[in-house]
This record gives sequence, structure tokens and C-alpha cells, in this order.
Amino acid sequence: IFDPPPIALALTVLLVLYLLRHDLQDGPRVSFAIWIPIAWLMINGSRQVSQWFGGDAGLGGLSAAQTLSEGNLVDKLVYSGLMIAGLVVLIRRRPRLGPLLTNNLALALFILYAGLSFLWSDFPLTSLKRWIKALGDIVMVLVLWSEVNPIRAITATIRRCAYVLIPVSVLFSKYYEEFGRVTDSWGRSSYTGVTLDKNMLGYLLFTYGLFFVASLTNRRFASSPLPGPARGHVDIAIDVLMLLMIGWLLVIANSKTATLALVIGVLIIVTLHVSSVRRHFFIYAVSGMLLVTFIDLLFSVKSAVVEASGRDATFTGRTGLWETVLNEPINPLVGAG
Repeated sequence: IFDPPPIALALTVLLVLYLLRHDLQDGPRVSFAIWIPIAWLMINGSRQVSQWFGGDAGLGGLSAAQTLSEGNLVDKLVYSGLMIAGLVVLIRRRPRLGPLLTNNLALALFILYAGLSFLWSDFPLTSLKRWIKALGDIVMVLVLWSEVNPIRAITATIRRCAYVLIPVSVLFSKYYEEFGRVTDSWGRSSYTGVTLDKNMLGYLLFTYGLFFVASLTNRRFASSPLPGPARGHVDIAIDVLMLLMIGWLLVIANSKTATLALVIGVLIIVTLHVSSVRRHFFIYAVSGMLLVTFIDLLFSVKSAVVEASGRDATFTGRTGLWETVLNEPINPLVGAG
């Protein structure tokens, strides 16, 4: 009588709509323009638009190699449209970029260097196009930064993305495995949720896990200097629900790196709410690193942690790959471009 997948789909849609409506009603209000970086973040945190419609190989029957270098026409149009929309918002707002550049001079110089590096790249046109696309990240950051309340704009963007990506990942992994699970050429199966890669799902869960843990601890320690309004039990219940879904996805994804990183991140967030740690953070940080190094020298803790996480000392062959790459004749000053 009852078909679980359609019922789960309907409940997920209702949950997502409720969560988005709840955040929309939360104050202070933000402009409609933040939906531009929300769309940008959701695409980069899940799948490309063409991939959602089965266009992995690109338009016109391009090969995988051609798609990697040339890109996909649909995705180019989507990214270009979002970048243009973001630039229109910035032109209308006319934010003062001078102080921002002055306060972030090192970052600005790095971005400029990354752009110039296409001149000595083996694939200059591809490098230039990817750099231009990367500038879209800067545009989205500026859209949020130019809001009347930028902190609220940033948290609203992260929340609204999580309210869509996390429940849909649970839905795909549990009831629509044709979308939320992949099998590689070796026959190994892994859960991917809204992404196309197990590691990408791990990154997603790590990021949003940290966010919702920080949100909960911020409410627990009301005297904390971290920003964020004190809200009711519904908000706490939402944060707990999101963390439960993230925890379940971490277990089935079996992403040891993301799990370990999240545990370390949670410990840092919790300890930062201790006043003595905040006042003497540098001393605690250096002391902690020295203590961990000393313990590792005595008891080989690093090897035990690596083995406990299901990895080997070569990080699944990565150390051999690093040695090969480091032996390549790359300019030590300007890199490979």
C-alpha cells in the first residue's frame, strides 16, 4: 500500500521547505541577493548543473579529456549568469573596496599571482578559464560582505545550503541509491549523497558539522564573544537534527579523514569557549603541538591513528605519488602555472 521512497521524498521536501521558511523568518533580515551565492555554493557543494541532468560527458559528445579542458556549455552559462548577477548587485551597491584590499593585501597579491601564472602553464587557456571561474568565489564573498548585516548573510547562506544538501543526501543514500551511491571500476561501492564522490561528501559533512556544532556551543555559552543571536528551543532542535543526519551520513560514507578532522575541529571549538584558552591561545596551541609531537616520538601515536582509521602508512599510496611529483622539474619560484 505504502511505497517508502515517494513518502520519504515528500517528507524531505516538506522538511526542507520548513527549514528554509524558518530561516527566512529569522532576523535580522537579509536581501534577496544572497540567493546568488547560495546557488553558487550549492552547485559547488553537490554536482554541476549538467551532471544533475546526466550530462557528465558534456554537450556535443565530448570525451572525458575534452570535457576536463573545455568544460560544459550548460555549466559555463550557469556560472557566467551567477557571476554577472553578482557583479550587477555589487555595481548597484558600490561597496568601498579600497579598505578591503588594504586589509587583505597578501590575499589580493596571491590571487593576482594565480592569474598571471597561466602565462607559464602547460595549458594556458584552460588555466586562465579556471582562474576566471575562481574569481566568481570572490564575487560571491563580496555580495555577502556588502550586505547590511554581513554576519547574518553568511550564516543564512550556510544554513540554507545545509538545509537542502544534508536532507537530500540522506534521502538519496537511503531511498534513491541510484543517485546517492556509486560503484567504481573495481566493484567497490560507496555512498556519495548529493555529490559524485565519497571524499566530496566527507568534505561537505565536515564543513556543516563544524558549523552546527559551533552554533550549538554558541547558544550554550551565552557569554561567548562569538556572534549569533540567542534563539529558542526550535533552533536548538534544528541544529541537533542536522547533526544527527550528518553523523548518520558520516557512518555510512565511511570517510575516516572527514570524521577525524571533524572530531579535532569540535575539540577546538569547545576548548575555545574556555576563557583561559581564549586569552592564551598561542601558548596553548604551541604547547599542544609540542606535547603531541613528544607523545608520538615515544608511542608512535600517528601510526596507531592512521591504522585505526583504516589507512596505511603510505596514505593509500599517496606518499609514493608525492615523491614522483616532487621529482618533476618544476620551477621552485613560480611553480608549474
